[in-house]
Amino acid sequence: MVTSSKWDIFKSGWQLASHPNQLVSAIKNMRKPLLIELVVLLILQVCSWFLIFNNHRISIAPDLTIIGIVSLFSGVTNIMSVVLDSDGNMTNFFWGMLNNITYVYVSFNAHLYGEVYLYTYFFISQFIGIYSWNKRNIEHPIGDKNEVQVKELSARGWVLLTIAVLISWVILAMFLQRVPLITPTLDPHPWIDALSTVVQVIAQILLICRFSSSQFILWIIGNTLEIILWTVSFNPIMIMLFIACNVNSFFGWYVWNQKLKQQTEIES
Repeated sequence: MVTSSKWDIFKSGWQLASHPNQLVSAIKNMRKPLLIELVVLLILQVCSWFLIFNNHRISIAPDLTIIGIVSLFSGVTNIMSVVLDSDGNMTNFFWGMLNNITYVYVSFNAHLYGEVYLYTYFFISQFIGIYSWNKRNIEHPIGDKNEVQVKELSARGWVLLTIAVLISWVILAMFLQRVPLITPTLDPHPWIDALSTVVQVIAQILLICRFSSSQFILWIIGNTLEIILWTVSFNPIMIMLFIACNVNSFFGWYVWNQKLKQQTEIES
C-alpha cells in the first residue's frame, strides 16, 4: 500500500473541500430532504436581513450597514456549512472557514468575546477536520471519498464528555467574568456565553473525530444558547441563523445515525 505524507493527505483533502467542482457537486448530490431544508433556510436567512431594530423599534428594510451585510454573509455561509455537515460532505469545512472569519467580526462588534474566541478556534479546526476526514477515507476507503465515515461514543465516553463540559463551563465563565482580554469591557453574559462556547468547542472536536449523535446533541444545546445570546443583543439575522442551525442539527442527527448503521453493515 502506498503511504501518503501528512501534507499530501491535507492537500488532497483541501481539493475535495474547496474545489469549485466539488462545491457544486456537493449541492447537486445532496439528499433531497436536506436540499429542501437548505433552500428554505437560505430564504429565511435572507428575509431576516430586512428586519432592523433601532430605538426599541423593529422596521422592515434591508440592513445596508456594514455589520448588516457581514451578518448576512456570515449567516448564509454558516447555513451552507451546517447543512453540508449534516450530509457528511467535506465541503462543509470550506464554507465553515468563510463563516468563521465573518462571525468573529460580528461578535466583536456585539462585545461577545467568548464568541470571538470560539470562532477563532473553529477557523483553525476546519483545517484539522479536512485532514482527519480525508486521512480516514484514504486509509479505510468506503464508498464516496468525499463523505464522512461515522463512529459513536461509548457509555464511558458519554460520562467523560459530561464531566468535561461541566468543569470547562465553570472555568470559562469565571474567566470571562474577570478577564477582559480583547477590550476593557467585560463579557455582559459570561455564564451563557461560556456554556455556549464550551459545548460548541467540544461538539467541533466530536465533528472532527467523526462522532455521530453526541456532536449533534451538543450542537442543539449550543445553538439554543446562541439564540438566547443574540435575542438579548437583538440581531435578527443571527437569531434566524441559529434557529436554522437547530433545525439542521436534528436532520444531521438522523442522517449521521443512518450512515453509522450502513457502515456497520458493510464492515460486519
